[in-house]
Amino acid sequence: MTRHRSGLWLVILGLVFFCSSVWGQGVAQIPVDVRTAVSLNSTQQKLIADAITAEMTKMQSDDPAAQQSARDALSEALRDRGELKCSPAFSRQFALVLNQAMLDLPADAQLRVRLNAAIATDRVAELAKSSMLSRAARKFMADESMPVALWGVKSARWILPYEAAASALFSANNDLLVAITRAVAQHDTEPVIDEAYNTLGLLLNDPSVPKPPAESLRIVAAVMQNLLQQRIALYANGPIAQPLTEVRAVNFLAHPDVYRAEDQAAHLQTVQLTVQLLEAAIKNAAAATGDDRAVYLQLTRDMANVITVIGGYEKNPPIQTAARALAQVQNNTTAPEIDAAKDAVLKALKAIPAFKDVQTAAAS
Repeated sequence: MTRHRSGLWLVILGLVFFCSSVWGQGVAQIPVDVRTAVSLNSTQQKLIADAITAEMTKMQSDDPAAQQSARDALSEALRDRGELKCSPAFSRQFALVLNQAMLDLPADAQLRVRLNAAIATDRVAELAKSSMLSRAARKFMADESMPVALWGVKSARWILPYEAAASALFSANNDLLVAITRAVAQHDTEPVIDEAYNTLGLLLNDPSVPKPPAESLRIVAAVMQNLLQQRIALYANGPIAQPLTEVRAVNFLAHPDVYRAEDQAAHLQTVQLTVQLLEAAIKNAAAATGDDRAVYLQLTRDMANVITVIGGYEKNPPIQTAARALAQVQNNTTAPEIDAAKDAVLKALKAIPAFKDVQTAAAS
C-alpha cells in the first residue's frame, strides 16, 4: 500500500514533511559488517543502541530541521541499498532498540517530536517485517493528538500480521487489537477509521507477509465486524463523510481466506452488514444529487459485487445473477429500478437457509 491517502490528510493538517534519501548522519556510523551480520555481539549491539540514542536526542531538540533529519535517518536505517542488504539479525535488533527508545520518549514531548517519532516507527516497522515495534505503535495510538494516533495505527499495519501469525500468542485480547479499537473510539474521524480498516486487513494480498491461521483470522474479523457495525450505525443520522471507507472492511470480510475460516454465524453477520450498507447506500443515493449520488451508487455497486462473491462461495447462482444485475446500476438508473434490483438480491439471499434471517430495512 502507498501512503498517498494518509499523505493527503497530513497536507490538510499542515504537517507535511519531506523524506530524506540518505542513510542519515547518526545511523551512518553503523559499519556495513554490523548491518549485514548474521548474529550480533555485545559491541555491535552497543553501536546500534548508540546510533539510535544519537538520533533520538536530535529528534527531541528544538530545531525542526534536526528533528526531521533524525526521523529520516531512523526511517531509512533498514532500507536495502543495492547489494547492501540489512540482515535479519540487524533488522531485529534495530527495531528492538528503537521500540524501547520510543517507549522512553517523554509523554509531554512536543507534538512535532511525537509526530516525527510516530512516522519513524511506521517506516521502520514496514521494513523490519516483525512485531518488534508493537509496544511503540500502541503508545502512539493512545496519543491525544489525532495525527500521532493516526501514524500509530498505520504502524500497526506492518506489525499485526506477524502477531496474528503467532497463533499460540494471539487472542481476542491482543494488545494491538485493543489499541486500534480505542484509537478509533478516541479519534472518530475518517482518516483513523480508514487506517484501522487497512490495518485489520492483515496485508492478506501481500505474498511477502506470513498468512495468519484460521483462528487468528476469525479473531480479527470479529473486530472488523464490530467497527463496521458502529460505523453503519451513523447512517441512521443521515449521510456521512467518505462512505466508500467501508468498502475496505467489507472486502476483508469477504476475502476467501477470511470467509473460509469462519462459521455460518459469522457468514450471516458479514452478509447482514453488507446488506445494511447496501440499503443505506441506496437510500442516500435516492436523496442525493450530482457527485454525492454518484458516490452512493458506487457504494451500491461495491456491495453488490461483494454479494456476488459470497454467492459464489455459497455455490448459489441466483444470488450471483441478482447481485450482478444490481452491480450494473448507473448514475442515470432510476430509483425504482435500483430498488427493484436490490429487492431481487435480498429475495435471493433470504431464499437459502444460511441467510434466511438476514434483516432488511423493511423488516426492521
